[in-house]
Amino acid sequence: MVQCPAAAAVANPRCAAERWLHWRGITDWDKTEGVRPQLGRFRKQAEYIVWGSKGNMPLDRRTPVLPGVIREPVRKADKHHLTGKPTELMRQLVRICESGGRVLYPFAGSGTTLVAAQVEGYSFTGVEVTSHYSDVARVRLDN
Repeated sequence: MVQCPAAAAVANPRCAAERWLHWRGITDWDKTEGVRPQLGRFRKQAEYIVWGSKGNMPLDRRTPVLPGVIREPVRKADKHHLTGKPTELMRQLVRICESGGRVLYPFAGSGTTLVAAQVEGYSFTGVEVTSHYSDVARVRLDN
């Protein structure tokens, strides 16, 4: 999965991931009405998640039917990074993986995706170049 700004997803949604993933589509994240409003403008309450797979995704694999739009607010208590995402959002996203699968996240940040993978029972590998956020992720995963 690759999260990208709305402009990039609309202009060329395949550009971000097609070099290393088989294109599958876009899922919408509705951040709800809790986002900061701007008078006289549309609310920026949606982000787009471009997703794909490395290889085939047989229809008989052991995964649930997942929603096309995920409605999940950003909660301050659950935000550990400037661009942090809600743990519940990431839990829903990692469920696209087959049971017993592995989540590889090359931009681990504060570890939210890794925490979600851990809670959902997946093995995981995360990479983060910023030592502060690596430490934050490690603490979160140990709790």
